Amino acid sequence: WRAFKARGAELRELYLDGCTALSETDLLQVVDACPSLRVLSLRGCYQIGDECLLTLASRCSPALDVLDVTCLPSVNDGVLVSLVNQHALRALNAASCPLGAAAVHQLAVACPALVFVCLDAPSARQVAAAQVAADATTTTTT
Repeated sequence: WRAFKARGAELRELYLDGCTALSETDLLQVVDACPSLRVLSLRGCYQIGDECLLTLASRCSPALDVLDVTCLPSVNDGVLVSLVNQHALRALNAASCPLGAAAVHQLAVACPALVFVCLDAPSARQVAAAQVAADATTTTTT
């Protein structure tokens, strides 16, 4: 992660899609090293838990305006509300995340600049795949 520390100030977009071996500690270190981050994609990073996402919300650049948390089972109403309350998002992809009406309402209130939102409900196959990946991560780390 030294490269991020050395050049992170220049980084504007970070795509970590499918990086299931990325630890929560490493993710937070990378985000801390990137104060100008505008785009963050964690699509399919099943191992990232709700506490990490809540910490991420407070430590991520205020300039963050595009967020992709597709297929993260830990993204619930509380986590999403925390993320959108601290960032003026223009685009959010939270497909296959277990969200309810409270999160959708907060999106409308806290993010008037939104031009793209994807909240597709998960299919049975996606839910099963997410559970298998989460179980595999839990099994490997214990």
